[in-house]
Amino acid sequence: MTREHDALRDLIAPVALGAADPAEVARVEAHAAECAVCGEELMSLRGGADVLAVAVPQHAPRPELKASLMATVRAEAAARAAAEPAPAPAPARRRTLGWMPRGLRPVVAVLGAVVALFIGWNVATQIDG
Repeated sequence: MTREHDALRDLIAPVALGAADPAEVARVEAHAAECAVCGEELMSLRGGADVLAVAVPQHAPRPELKASLMATVRAEAAARAAAEPAPAPAPARRRTLGWMPRGLRPVVAVLGAVVALFIGWNVATQIDG
């Protein structure tokens, strides 16, 4: 199993429920067409999702439900805002190369790249030889 397979397998349930975006649906369906395990799981979950839609009786919520729910959300948000301390000021940005003169920084960067290339070349020749 690959990372791509695992990532697509994680998307099977949202695709079956109709909660994935079109690009994800296309990726999962293309993968399911090639992978028997994922194809069977997608087909099984879609069948279950279809049954869920008609298995639960639909009821209109009471009109006061939204007002009650929103009042609870607002009260919890206000309580959380009152309990949280004020955010601390952001720490000063630390300069990692502040000690080096600005004109010398590009030279050091180029030298570092040359050394890295030399080490890579040396390792490659050791492996080949």
